[in-house]
Amino acid sequence: MNEEITDWNNILYYKGIESYLNFNDSIELSICNSKLRDKLYYDKFKPFQVREYLKKENYRTFEVEVEGKQHTYESPFHPIKQETQESVDQFEIELKTLNPTVETLIIYDLYDYLYGYKIADRFVNITSLNLNLCKISREVFQYMLNNLRLTKLYIKSTTIIGEEFRSTGVRMPQSLKKIEFIDVKHEHTNIYSSYIRFNSKQRISGQNYKLYAEHIENLKTLYYRGRSFGELTEFILMNPQLKSIILHQYELSSEELIALININQIEHLDSEYSINPLPKAVLIYLKV
Repeated sequence: MNEEITDWNNILYYKGIESYLNFNDSIELSICNSKLRDKLYYDKFKPFQVREYLKKENYRTFEVEVEGKQHTYESPFHPIKQETQESVDQFEIELKTLNPTVETLIIYDLYDYLYGYKIADRFVNITSLNLNLCKISREVFQYMLNNLRLTKLYIKSTTIIGEEFRSTGVRMPQSLKKIEFIDVKHEHTNIYSSYIRFNSKQRISGQNYKLYAEHIENLKTLYYRGRSFGELTEFILMNPQLKSIILHQYELSSEELIALININQIEHLDSEYSINPLPKAVLIYLKV
């Protein structure tokens, strides 16, 4: 006697469902399927907000340590207190219980760099990283860029600190399709020997962050808000595949304007501050 095999594909795709279920069962299954689909979508696309999670689970953070202090010259980077290390170790254990398929990571108003390492190790499917109001060390930032599968990078009102900036900069992943920098600074500081001034109302300090001049194969969109720096011309020239460039609070030099004109793939160019009138060199170039 041959045993009849149920074709679950037909059931799950509602093909021939009437042969398995009555009308009421079909309605209930339809509702369950809708809830399951919503849950799977929610688990995958809901952003993981680091600060909120740390506060909710009562992890030890630098923000809590300096709460109520108007100014502090303590550092979240060095030395690492035993209580903080124990909290980070517990955080690593708890991360294993969370859904690793999350694709969007939001880090807001955070200074505790050890948590950043653990997050990058766990959430390997992150494609969108959003840093806002943070002070993050260069080495942690680079570690996250190396270990996350980023296609979108958003950084706002954030200072990236570390003394090795002047020689090496930060290398971006080739998978990036969009970069958005708004008031991003870098600060030349030895985080392991210096005390860094923090308070909750402190303005972002340091020099404007300079994009390391490199070709990013998949990059299509660049949004930059900040004062001029010469390396942008070289960065643009090395990425002729760019289709959209938005520059705010940024005055184009004649060299940069010519570089932009040379990129014939650009479909959208928006510059809040531009050169007026156009320099003679640019006018001659345009006539040619």
